Amino acid sequence: MSVYRPHCKINIRSNGRVLNVFRLIEMTRLSDEFSLQFDNTDGESQTINFSLTKHSQTVTMRALTMMHTVHCPRVVCRNLEFTTKQKRDTKATRANYYGKYLDGKWRYVEFAFVGDRSLFDKYNKNATAVHERMETIANHMNALYQPINIRIALVWVDIWSGTDPITVQANSDLTLRDFLTFRKSFNNVHHNDNAHLLTNVKFDDNVVGKGYKGTMCSFDHSGGVNMDHHAHAAFVAATVAHEMGHNFGMDHDTVDDCQCESETGCIMAAAASGYTPPTFWSECSLRFLYKSFSHGLGDGCLFDQPKELFGGARCGNSIVEEGEECDCGSTVSCSNNCCDAKTCKLVEGAECATGDCCDLTICKIQPASTVCRVPADSCDLPEYCDGHVEHCPADFYVQDGLPCPDGSGDFCYDGRCGNRDAQCKKIWGNTGKNADEACYNLNTAGNSGGNCGYDSDKKLFLPCEKKNFMCGRLQCDHANEKHELPGEYSLQQTYTTIRSWNQPDVVCRVVFTRYKKTKDPGMVMNGAICGDDMMCVNSKCKNRTEELKFISRCVPENCHGAGICNNMGNCHCKPGYGGVDCAVPGHGGSVNSGPSSGHGPFNVGMLVFWLLLALFVIFCIASYFVKRRKNVWLHKIIWKRIKVTFNIRRMVVPIRKAPPPPPAPITNADLNAMWGDQPDRLAARKANGHLVAQYIIPSGSFEPNVDNSNSDPQSSFVLMMSSLQASQKSEKNNNSSNALVSSVEPHKYDTVSNITRPTLPPPVPPSSKVPPVPPHKPTLTAARQKPPLPKKPLVASKLKVKDIAARFNSEGADL
Repeated sequence: MSVYRPHCKINIRSNGRVLNVFRLIEMTRLSDEFSLQFDNTDGESQTINFSLTKHSQTVTMRALTMMHTVHCPRVVCRNLEFTTKQKRDTKATRANYYGKYLDGKWRYVEFAFVGDRSLFDKYNKNATAVHERMETIANHMNALYQPINIRIALVWVDIWSGTDPITVQANSDLTLRDFLTFRKSFNNVHHNDNAHLLTNVKFDDNVVGKGYKGTMCSFDHSGGVNMDHHAHAAFVAATVAHEMGHNFGMDHDTVDDCQCESETGCIMAAAASGYTPPTFWSECSLRFLYKSFSHGLGDGCLFDQPKELFGGARCGNSIVEEGEECDCGSTVSCSNNCCDAKTCKLVEGAECATGDCCDLTICKIQPASTVCRVPADSCDLPEYCDGHVEHCPADFYVQDGLPCPDGSGDFCYDGRCGNRDAQCKKIWGNTGKNADEACYNLNTAGNSGGNCGYDSDKKLFLPCEKKNFMCGRLQCDHANEKHELPGEYSLQQTYTTIRSWNQPDVVCRVVFTRYKKTKDPGMVMNGAICGDDMMCVNSKCKNRTEELKFISRCVPENCHGAGICNNMGNCHCKPGYGGVDCAVPGHGGSVNSGPSSGHGPFNVGMLVFWLLLALFVIFCIASYFVKRRKNVWLHKIIWKRIKVTFNIRRMVVPIRKAPPPPPAPITNADLNAMWGDQPDRLAARKANGHLVAQYIIPSGSFEPNVDNSNSDPQSSFVLMMSSLQASQKSEKNNNSSNALVSSVEPHKYDTVSNITRPTLPPPVPPSSKVPPVPPHKPTLTAARQKPPLPKKPLVASKLKVKDIAARFNSEGADL
């Protein structure tokens, strides 16, 4: 905070009236030009005319108070001493409305600061003093941008101690033009995202700074020029931060629709007043900044954190380096209550001082499941705090090559969906849409109306090959006449009309920027579909399968419909699901981005699991107490009551399997065939009306002692029948199956001459071998006999004492 400390009495008069501090402030607000008379105790008096300084009309209109511009007269300087009161501001530098415009991503501006010969002369040609001055200004700038998640990293300081390489003149427009042209010469050697010139030359029309709008990271116009117009570095830092704000796409604050936390004005105010430099950004400034970032401003350059800073590692440069727990800047600019600016250590009781997961109001790490980075696109994924680390996890997104979740038919690539319609809306507003395919044929021409990029070094448009024409310059159709991208100084728009005799005219509109080829928001985005299983990658149409062959892959089906694959090959689960494949109850999120809210949607599986677990624990406890009191387990008591209630009886279960079904009965034809009956002999007997059963030799294998060679068949047959009659009389108890057929009467064959018999073929001589036993009359073989039961072992009877004693007593007397 800046204050005046008088060493003697001085009166400030206006029109003969003595002014106090409040009247002086009111005068500066009501009038742009006024005169003041200063009187000291020595009787000296001096009148000074004041006018408020301003920035360029095309860049900013900034009014400064007397403290910003007055050149102290000798009569006043001899009696006033301007001092700086170094006091830590305990008030938070982040307003309440900051949060809704911040996307949670930190951006780093690699800042180059150049001082000309006039600045070198101002500080008595002391290069060390100039370096300290410029570093102090950069530290103040970093303190202003840090609350909106932007760090100003001073990577290079150059002091022109000799002749200026450009003409630094009072015309601020020409000075800005020449300086930005000079920046191109050292940008390749000393890489930077943004460069500003600090000079002691006074610009015309009271301009103290100038810069182009919406040109951050551009090769041609990312920078500005500024005057070292105040002794206090914080005021100069506010001016440079104001011009850099224009580079970010911010416009001036307006009284009507801008909310500002400070009563004296915010950094981008058109007119500011007060004795302290502004430290807050207005709501409309953050609205402009959010719009610029949503359109891709600085995406290609602001996310890489610089490895080295100008001046080396030291406490107070706002970058946490080795050996430091925190670094909030200098002791003057530090507003972090959790960090000691002198030692770069945490204050007592603090757990953290930086990071998206650190609550700076209480210096504690935020609980798990707190969103620390919101998704910036349909293909982006949110990140959550884990409750242990103050830093937000890395930025994770949907796996490259997967279809966009918005259902556009395009694919995700690097966390963004290649939807041409959505891209046209970002550039041209809600009326923007993708143009006809005929417009993309213009990209093969290689001109401003169609190309595959712009070479900023050679200043040439690059024509597209025929196979890549759908991946070149984005062709849109819209109703607006002006695009909505920030940076009118670096953007050009053109349109081409395609006429056809049988179709309506087709208007193809493109926007051209001076960004590098791969950072141009007017090019078709990566992931846009350009054919069957084809997508755009770096302005070329490539096969999606081949392009994604070597990336971390995960099949979406592995997430069981409750999540989506991220760029690390893991499932990012919906709230209520967890595990590597979202198949079990959990808190959502992933192993990479942290757990999402633990209060996810109602999960039936989780509820059933906990209910069953609770019932099991209760049952175990009850069983234990029942066992102790009744010496019986509880489940047996319950089962007994269930059987009585429902009349459940014990079921007899057979211990043997059922026998197989009996075989089918054997027919006569099968028996005849088995015992050798010839079909022709049977047919002959049937033809003569005789049905005679063939002789069946019994098991005793009776063989008559007949010489078959000297007897005819008729006599042999009679002898066989006689023998059969004799065997039937002797064996009355034999089975009926060994007798002849009942239709045959033996007494009819006693007289052979009375029977007229057909001529029969000679019978087959009987075999000497015994025929086998018929299958329907099995014999009891040794294999089928039951094994004899083992004999019971002899068990000695129990001996009695009297019996043992009787053995030794011949008389058999009792003992």
